[in-house]
Amino acid sequence: MDKEKKMRIGFIGAGKAGVSLGAYFRSKGIEISGYMSRSMNSAISAAEITSSNAFTVLSDLAASSDMIIVSTPDGVIGKIWEDLRKYDIRGRIICHLSGVLSSEVFEGIEAKGSYGCSVHPMFAFSGRDGDFEVVEKACFTIEGSKDKLDEVRDLFRCMGNKTFVIDKNQKHLYHASNVMVSNLVTALLSIGTEAFGRCGVSGEEALEAMLPLIKRNIENIAEKGLPGSLTGPAERNDTDTIMKHLDILEEEERLIYSLLTKRLAELSRVKHPGRDNSELLELLKK
Repeated sequence: MDKEKKMRIGFIGAGKAGVSLGAYFRSKGIEISGYMSRSMNSAISAAEITSSNAFTVLSDLAASSDMIIVSTPDGVIGKIWEDLRKYDIRGRIICHLSGVLSSEVFEGIEAKGSYGCSVHPMFAFSGRDGDFEVVEKACFTIEGSKDKLDEVRDLFRCMGNKTFVIDKNQKHLYHASNVMVSNLVTALLSIGTEAFGRCGVSGEEALEAMLPLIKRNIENIAEKGLPGSLTGPAERNDTDTIMKHLDILEEEERLIYSLLTKRLAELSRVKHPGRDNSELLELLKK
């Protein structure tokens, strides 16, 4: 990967994602040209972590970088592109890290002689201290200019990361899938701990008590896959227990429980082919 290791990468935005990725790239021998940020202090801190520069002028960052990664909130990516396109960026690869926006946000980039891509890390960054250890396990989903797609993908592959290439028209569906397995899981855990709380257990204690169960479930999924990890009343086709749950839950909880239990029943058919769970599915329609 000699060619890629000589690539200089600059960041616009010095938040959690930008700093963590910059530190990760640098650990793999890739040169970081530097950072530009709304906060000069943030740019300086990121530059110190990555042994790079803190830029005050956008044209200087552009001139010093072969790839420019816009690591800002989604709402300002378009505005940054409008500013960036004013300068000579011929031959540059311009990327953003948004999960929901596609490379089309870089409108007219071909006319500038540049290449646009979206590169989304399937990972929740927790801090801007340069801790990159867990980034090594992250998958990256990429779409954009066909002329540079392989080069961008190889950059991450050669660092050991798994990558996926999707069509730009699938970004909204892709992002929804990520939200369902991350943010919406948090909502579900909140509902579950609140229900436990109505048994007389405080919220903090409820979550602490449930964490081993939550963690073990994730471990089982990783080890056995989704159908193979199933446990509980839906997996056992235990209609009586599920009926008792539905009777005691509040209206909104009951709706969520029914919808998710229906999906568990469908997964259970994969684990137990030939089992008749039609009675359970009928119960969940009510």
